[in-house]
Amino acid sequence: MNGNIEVLTFDTESATQLSLIRNIGEKGINITLCFFRKWSLNYLSKYVISKIRVPNWNDYEEDFIDVLISIGKENPNKYMIFSCSDYINSLIVKYYHELEKYFYFPFSNPLNIELLINKELFYKKMSELDIKIPKTSFISSVEHLEELFCTSNYPVIVKPKTIFNNMFFELFHTKVIKIHSLKEYYEHKPSLIQVYDSILVQEYIEGPVFSIYGYYKNGFLAYCTFKRDYSDLFGTSVLGHSIDSEELKLYAEQILSQIQYDGFAELEFIYDTQDHSYKLLEINSRPTQWCRLLKYAAKTVESIPLEMINSGNYLNTGESFEVKKDISIYYEGGLLELVKNKNLTFKEMIRHISRKNSFSMYYDKKDLVPSLKYRLHFIKSLIKWFVSYNKQGVFKYGSRNL
Repeated sequence: MNGNIEVLTFDTESATQLSLIRNIGEKGINITLCFFRKWSLNYLSKYVISKIRVPNWNDYEEDFIDVLISIGKENPNKYMIFSCSDYINSLIVKYYHELEKYFYFPFSNPLNIELLINKELFYKKMSELDIKIPKTSFISSVEHLEELFCTSNYPVIVKPKTIFNNMFFELFHTKVIKIHSLKEYYEHKPSLIQVYDSILVQEYIEGPVFSIYGYYKNGFLAYCTFKRDYSDLFGTSVLGHSIDSEELKLYAEQILSQIQYDGFAELEFIYDTQDHSYKLLEINSRPTQWCRLLKYAAKTVESIPLEMINSGNYLNTGESFEVKKDISIYYEGGLLELVKNKNLTFKEMIRHISRKNSFSMYYDKKDLVPSLKYRLHFIKSLIKWFVSYNKQGVFKYGSRNL
């Protein structure tokens, strides 16, 4: 690749971060990792060329931004910033006019990033554009909260307006809760009152979930559509496979065009089996865990914005590429959780892991040190679980009655 632009990214605790590092590193692009703790999987990746210790961005926002600006001043126009974190993206948006003097970004409009992070802004905008979404309510007062739940058709979904709502997570230990009845609402009411002004309430829709992820610039320059097969208790997808859906691709492009978006985009849809339509759940403006699946199903997209800057070509070149169907990506720890909660059998878990066209979000023998650290942790968890079930005398290989 021509040019000397490198990537500056952040050591976040997610499969996405390691996948991003590997996708970019495999393209021969230099990566600098900002970190505040050592020995994470990302820190150990062979593709990280240099590392810079920074203040904890979760606790010391201004100090973190000051260090980031100092990095930019010392290396003007050297880095493009890639973030896999909505929280860090929110900081980038907040301080964008200071940071843009020294860094490149994989998007051109920070207001669009803010729109997608703030769910209240997002759902109101989608309603204005007549894009189908689940029926959504925003709470204006404690009285409104009470009225809404006393008249709701259950079940309903409750989630924070922004994913980094720490109080919501401390109260409910998850990023989304499902309330099945008025009685259950009253059980949650004391906690809901504490966060009423920072939550939204949505109708619950029964149906399969699909996503499309790629890099969008006047159309998808690369993308992959996939079905989410299983999610863990936290709501994070742990298994998905690529599919062929021209309908969903065109619909996603229509939505992104309407908001004049460019950059990384993951659009998440639920297929409403009642009215036979796709309803938009959210759009992520960052690389997601599916970026590794896209590498195997189509092509790596994370280098596209750097390639456009270096070539000076900001137009959709219309490059054709094939999206392979039935390529799976999985997270071993999440699969084990599904087995523990009787959503999968042990045999089914092994079958998913051993499929020829299945790839781990974490394990990659080409990047061996973090891979071995993760795989050993998984094996330790597997043995610990296996022993505990054998002691209880209830483990049956392949049985759902664990």
